[in-house]
Amino acid sequence: MVQSINSTQKIEETDGLPMPKRIWAVVSVGFALCMSVLDINIVNIVLPTLSHDFGTSPAVTTWIINGYQLAIVISLLSFSALGEIIGYRKVFLSGIGLFCITSLICALSDSFWTLTVARIFQGFSASAITSVNTAQLRYIYPKSQIGRGMGINAMVVAISAAAGPSVASGILSIASWHWLFAINVPLGLTALFLGIKHLPRQEERSKRKFDYISAIANAVTFGLLIYTLDGFAHHEEMDFLFIQLVVLAVVGTYY
Repeated sequence: MVQSINSTQKIEETDGLPMPKRIWAVVSVGFALCMSVLDINIVNIVLPTLSHDFGTSPAVTTWIINGYQLAIVISLLSFSALGEIIGYRKVFLSGIGLFCITSLICALSDSFWTLTVARIFQGFSASAITSVNTAQLRYIYPKSQIGRGMGINAMVVAISAAAGPSVASGILSIASWHWLFAINVPLGLTALFLGIKHLPRQEERSKRKFDYISAIANAVTFGLLIYTLDGFAHHEEMDFLFIQLVVLAVVGTYY
């Protein structure tokens, strides 16, 4: 009887976070998701300035955006799988920490390649954030309110995506392009602090090992897919594109 009561109490305790702890956890997830989505298109408006400052062609400069997006695409599923093994909380908080560091490097960049490499790693950190944020909802919200949590997540993504150009214009009207990245640091540190303090720790872990082969195959498949589509858009050599498609088909079939 006592064991039954204790079991019931444990279920009730793990059915979402109590208030107001739940609110702070939602704020942490919202802040992290907001900055990762904002940085997808916040750079678009400043590409001509970056091209001029670094002396690069517009086509080459777009890799500041492409690198970020490509990093997200090739690692999203892998980070999601990793979250099931080591815990969503660890992946999420590690993503926020790396995002803050890479944002600071982007803000301090004085060359095109420094900025591009930093943006690629920023993309990996954004992937870590977005890959597990939805999975965390079942630990943050009670089962009866998971739909509400998913709705709030979707709203944050939609607003952040739509607000990106406006936020960029507002920042550029009073500061240089470096602040497009520097603004992420206080936002990320706030999300990190709230996450460490309030995100739930009780998570079901998968006992399987991380499949590195599948992770590499996944990265190659989706990376080649995006790169090949970009090649078609820029009218690259058809022979080269055909080879990419063959490799994509072979690796994708194996994966």
